Amino acid sequence: MKYYIFLFFLILSWSSKSQISTYVRPCMSISTIEKEGNFFQVINNSIATLNFKNTLKRVNIIPIKKPIASDTIFSEYAKDITSYLFNKDSNNLFNVRKILEFSEYASSDVQSFISNNSADKDQILTQIATEMLGKVYILTIDLKKVETYKDYYDRKEAKRKARNERTRKLGGEVSESNQKPIERKLYGYLCDFGFKLRQVNWTPEMLNYFYTNCWIDENTPESERVKKIDNFSNLQLSSKVVWEELQLDVSVGKSKSKRNGRFIEPTQEQMNKILTSSLPLGIINQTNKSIVQNVPEFKIFNVLSSTYPCKSKIGTKEGIRNNDRYFAYEKIQKRDGETLLRRKGVLYVNSVVNNEKDNSLASNFLQRGGRSLYNGMMIYEELDKKINFDFNYNLSTAPLNLSSYSLSIGFGPFGKRSAAYVGLSIGASTFQDLNYVYNYGGNYDADTATRVTISPDGYSLLVGLEFARAIYLTKRGNLFLYPNFSVNAGFLSFSNKDGEDQDFEDEEYEPSPVIVDTRFGIGLGFHIVPSVSIFYKPSIGVNIAAWESNANDDDDESESEFRTISEMGEDIKRSRFNFINTISLRIHI
Repeated sequence: MKYYIFLFFLILSWSSKSQISTYVRPCMSISTIEKEGNFFQVINNSIATLNFKNTLKRVNIIPIKKPIASDTIFSEYAKDITSYLFNKDSNNLFNVRKILEFSEYASSDVQSFISNNSADKDQILTQIATEMLGKVYILTIDLKKVETYKDYYDRKEAKRKARNERTRKLGGEVSESNQKPIERKLYGYLCDFGFKLRQVNWTPEMLNYFYTNCWIDENTPESERVKKIDNFSNLQLSSKVVWEELQLDVSVGKSKSKRNGRFIEPTQEQMNKILTSSLPLGIINQTNKSIVQNVPEFKIFNVLSSTYPCKSKIGTKEGIRNNDRYFAYEKIQKRDGETLLRRKGVLYVNSVVNNEKDNSLASNFLQRGGRSLYNGMMIYEELDKKINFDFNYNLSTAPLNLSSYSLSIGFGPFGKRSAAYVGLSIGASTFQDLNYVYNYGGNYDADTATRVTISPDGYSLLVGLEFARAIYLTKRGNLFLYPNFSVNAGFLSFSNKDGEDQDFEDEEYEPSPVIVDTRFGIGLGFHIVPSVSIFYKPSIGVNIAAWESNANDDDDESESEFRTISEMGEDIKRSRFNFINTISLRIHI
């Protein structure tokens, strides 16, 4: 009787579109397209037998992983999945033990919804099963080409020889680089493949038909069993393609060891390990990455169980990682009854709990921008590419400002409570009447050279590497300190010697100085919106080294000499220690 009650609730909850606000893991079966060829068969068999539980933590894996023909009717495959989910045995009897087991594991915070009343528990698990049946997928991997690195190198070598032969026939000369054989450093395999992800269309009508006309258990009269077995064998379950990638590639190459200057060929055991384990795992990883990025149902979502500290009952069981990004949403109901999600803040995972056996445990999140959050808000996983674009304006009034305007391309955040960043800056500035002293003549020896003072106009180009860390000051993470340190190289170019009329003469040396500086300071940042921030970054700049390219006036040889900054002119001396004010706008994606 319990099973009938369960199925009644299942149909009722689906037809009324009842939902609970919790993450329910999709169910997925993995299949491969049958193909001739030893490599294809070995990889297909490995995909069918390997355990991908640690790789595919976002799904309940249905262990029906058999190679299928390209013309297979997916309705038959879907029926196999249905038989598994409803635990069909050799006597054609169904039960709900398997789907209840999946349901209890599928929801991360199911324990908080289940009371000691068993009826309540059945109803909650029924709702989870309802959501889960709407998330049953068939992943079909199509291997297109598999080759060893040896074959890959042979192919490149053949192309090199053919290209050189054509060059010779046309009377050309083969370059020295093209005369060298291809270096064969790696061993392993390369694979081209594609995949399709299909969703089984379990509709309320189909579920009702299945329960009424196909379901058999110990209470089903013998007179009805033959008919129901026949109905199930003719059951047509449709599916739709929700995502596909026609062309992906993965390679697993390992460096060859060297002996006496020569590469040692790998053993057959080493090659077999890559083919049967590393390569199939690489294919699944690449496929999983594409699916998670492009299919919303595979993104993790849940409710906030508490705020400040922000917690949600997801963890290692769902495969979340430190510093994953989540957006928090508030549900807004319009007058016409439509429910909208309005984004209120951004959260990053700070501490991941192991909830494999205890669903009541919650992972910690830190808010980094947005408005105040409250219990029950939905949080949705959002891929963070960790790329930042900073547009900087330098307010320094020093005689030599290496970069008035600059663009920084950075990566971050990394780390837990405070977020680390690293970035590369490119900037430019102009100057006028710069007091500059350089050594001219006397083979540029400091004791014999002529010290020439000029007042040129020109510009500088700066390349720098910056390291920084955000330290959040408020619970919402809108306001934060930004200690930073950078090392920069400024390249000076003079457009004239003294003002507008005196250009450098051809026989004179035109100096090309390079100045290296370091900058360190503590800035203050504010999140305008979660993905856009504004900074005020005061810092102290210190010129630590300089050198100057020299061209000998007696011959064409060129040299570089290190210069003492204090001897390069009053303006550069005054700029050796300077206070820099920078305003920055950051866009984070």
